[in-house]
This record gives sequence, C-alpha cells and structure tokens, in this order.
Amino acid sequence: MNKARLYEPGRESQAVTVQFNPNSLEYTLRTGANGDKGTMSAASESAAREPQQQNDPTGAAEKAVLPVRLFYHTYTSSAAYSDVREEIKKLRQFVRQSGNTARTNASKVTFAWGTLLHTGMMNSFSVRYQMFAADGTPVQAEVSLSI
Repeated sequence: MNKARLYEPGRESQAVTVQFNPNSLEYTLRTGANGDKGTMSAASESAAREPQQQNDPTGAAEKAVLPVRLFYHTYTSSAAYSDVREEIKKLRQFVRQSGNTARTNASKVTFAWGTLLHTGMMNSFSVRYQMFAADGTPVQAEVSLSI
C-alpha cells in the first residue's frame, strides 16, 4: 500500500511518510466570499493513474485549501511503546516560520498520495494527544493540518 507523503517541492527524496493514510480528503477552492467544496476518497490501489495537481486552476494558490487529518499510534504493549511526539516532529518541519530565510522552499509543502498532489503553504497545524502510557508518555495523536 502506498503511503501519503509530505515534502518540500523539489525534495521528494526527503519526503516524510505518514503512518496511516487518511480515509478521506476535503478539497476546498475559495472563489470570493463563497467556495466550491468537494470530497475525495482514496482511489483503487490497482489502477495506475497520472498524478494530478489539485491547486487552484486560476493560479491563485491561496484560494485552494486541503485540510488533512493524520493519525499516529506508537503503543504496542506496556513494555513496548515510544513517544509519538518523535513522529510529529517530522511533520512540524513544514510549518512556515516567520523570518525563516535560510531555506527558500521552507514555506511550501507538497502533499502527495496516489494520484493526488497538492502544493501550498501549511496554513495551520494542530495536534491532539489521545492516549498515554502509564508513565504519561503520549503514544497516540491526531494531527490536523491545512495546506
């Protein structure tokens, strides 16, 4: 099964692979005060198709939005688990930071999964920790991001 990936444009070889693919994606194209909204589900794995860029066809990239929810789980047993925040750190690198001039592409990220490609800036990033080991280590998280 192919996993969804996030990477800086032009640096696909350094992509971060998600642990679990999302079960649905919501793509929104804002046109003025109103927007066109559609839902995309995963395509059949057996069909090989060309990737399709999902950005705004008018070139106004700030109008195209792809919110994504990703799930992470690192608990196997009370003796075998790891801190889920180590996986979350890999995603945080794509969050745009003001004054970041060292990396010119740091403000853009591509979300790629199957035939879906979406490139833009990460507008929001939030994490909800949902499960903890007995010692308080977070072992499950839901990450919500918007590109």
